[in-house]
Amino acid sequence: MPRSTTIAALGGLFVGSVLTVAATKLLTADAGSMKKKKEENTETPSTQPPRGFVLPAELSGPATNQTDQINFLSDIMNRLWPYINVSGSDMIRETVEPMFKDMMPGPMASLKFTKIDLGKVPMIIDNVVVHDLKDGNVQFDMDITWDSDSDIQLKADYLGSFGVKSIKLNGRMTFLLKPLTNVLPIVSAIQYAFTNPPELELDFTGLANIADFSFIDKSIRAVMQEVMASMVVLPMRMMYKMDLASDYREFYQHPVGAARITCVRGRGFVEEKKTFGSNDIPDVYCNIKLGCEKVWKTSVVKNNLSPEWKESNDFLLCDNDQIVSIEAWDEDNGALDSDDFLGTADVTVGDILLAGKTLEVELQQDNKGTGAYVTLHCGICKFSLSDLTSLKGPTAANQLCGLLTVIVTKALDLPLDRKDAASSVKITYAGQEYETGVVVDAPGYDAINPVYDIAFRVPLTVGVTESAVKLELMNAGQVLGETIIKHADLAAATNQTLSERRAVGDSGAAIEFSVSLAGVAQSDETGPPSRPPSPSTAGATKNKVRVSVVSGHGFKVQKRRGFLKKDDVPDVYCQIKFGSSPKVYRTTTIKNSVTPRWKNASSEYQMSSNNQVIVLDVYDENRKGEDDFLGKARITVGKVLLGGGLMELELQENGAGTGSFILIRCDKIKGPKGIA
Repeated sequence: MPRSTTIAALGGLFVGSVLTVAATKLLTADAGSMKKKKEENTETPSTQPPRGFVLPAELSGPATNQTDQINFLSDIMNRLWPYINVSGSDMIRETVEPMFKDMMPGPMASLKFTKIDLGKVPMIIDNVVVHDLKDGNVQFDMDITWDSDSDIQLKADYLGSFGVKSIKLNGRMTFLLKPLTNVLPIVSAIQYAFTNPPELELDFTGLANIADFSFIDKSIRAVMQEVMASMVVLPMRMMYKMDLASDYREFYQHPVGAARITCVRGRGFVEEKKTFGSNDIPDVYCNIKLGCEKVWKTSVVKNNLSPEWKESNDFLLCDNDQIVSIEAWDEDNGALDSDDFLGTADVTVGDILLAGKTLEVELQQDNKGTGAYVTLHCGICKFSLSDLTSLKGPTAANQLCGLLTVIVTKALDLPLDRKDAASSVKITYAGQEYETGVVVDAPGYDAINPVYDIAFRVPLTVGVTESAVKLELMNAGQVLGETIIKHADLAAATNQTLSERRAVGDSGAAIEFSVSLAGVAQSDETGPPSRPPSPSTAGATKNKVRVSVVSGHGFKVQKRRGFLKKDDVPDVYCQIKFGSSPKVYRTTTIKNSVTPRWKNASSEYQMSSNNQVIVLDVYDENRKGEDDFLGKARITVGKVLLGGGLMELELQENGAGTGSFILIRCDKIKGPKGIA
């Protein structure tokens, strides 16, 4: 494994562990830590909350403003952060160091932490949405933003020391409290994951500085995203058991279904003007993916400015906030002529469904509209444990006929010395292999009775459904025993599910698991419409809000040294994101101004809650190289509306104010028939 790839994997592993610690401490703060916090706030009477601490409405009464509650969890995180830093450092060391031996190549396997300091800047939590109680489960979603000043140092034999001096993390997490019981602790387990791959940057020091080289930065980020996706991005969920006796097989969260995404048509593509020869009419194809699923490529429509595909692909869907990402390309067949990028767009599955299942999106480059559009259609096909008709086919190309789910909870009575244990379970089905994590002897782990608590989802196509499932208990590459689950036994089981503890091998070891087989229920839709929906009816909802950028001040002139070099007056533009929508709106650039003013710089959004967050990123545009980041601001739409619709925000960078400000405006838009 190249050094850069190893460093990237290490970074992804570490951040996943930090998130586990933070989520665990936030949601399971014990009475002892709360008592310590109260003692430290001695200037505040015990009958009142600490200054700056915002109680939720259920505790503080009707006088508390709903729009102020957005900082409630951030306030808790802020109070807990010193304790998270200390106890979290110990947990990370105990959890991650044993993994180095198994996961890292060569001398990197000897990695040890010499220092873990998560810094003084806590994670910011906002944009919280609590869903309706469903099937006795509680789900809530929130944005996680962390711009840390951490200091993490590691050392490996023969390689020396290196570390991480800052972590930038931005993403949306979903938490599932399931199942609920009538006895304490009420919640048996907490499951959590990023809904979509988060934005992640690590600033390395020492020998890991290789990761900062621009020419390998993209590969570094790709590997970190891959590691994160394998740990804590849907459909993978991390889990904290409140009730240690609870059985993961009983509260595993199955996918919502299969999202059948149809790439319908495009329009607005333009010819490439040629100085010599005829103009190039694009040969357009699209690359489409949902969340962490594999990229699906449409066919190529030759020489067409308004291509039509009407092609579909099924993706596993776990949450309607998962993002469908589209990239449009112009295919070039020359040996030295790479395909031309035509633009990209992101939209959530929920956005498509709210628009009547068909939505036209504008492609963007550098967050600027290109004038080219692609129409997408989305239907949801549910999985069924009672109807396996779809497994017999036929199905259309790129469509699923079923889903196999294998859950491995634990193994028991491994015939090994504890110090030699490094066990895992390997699953083989239709030529594909999957494997649990490796459990070794470490504090808090029972290596002789290892707990895995992991699920594998295998999308099925016609032709592979008759295969058997093989489970092998492994230790350091050696097979300790195996068991076979035949398709006929699975099909004959109640609800096509086998949940067992089976002996494997001849030494008394056993594996606890479940295997289930589900068909795909027929969709109740007739497919995408022949024409795009009318703009007057598509996506009509009760509430919309227009967010506008009005003006700014306090921006600074960068002094330049050198003969005939002019000072750099910033060319300012803003990017806006709203709520959980992936849509990014970019204003025009105001050239050479420390007090920029914009005209008609606005974008409209669906508004479902006053707690939806407006995220503002501000940049100084450069003619060459990357644009300079000038700061970020976040605020709830409700707070702006209650302030009269206008609010001046100070930009923040590295947890501190920059002295630069942006004035934004929010206006509610009346819906049809006068509904606001």
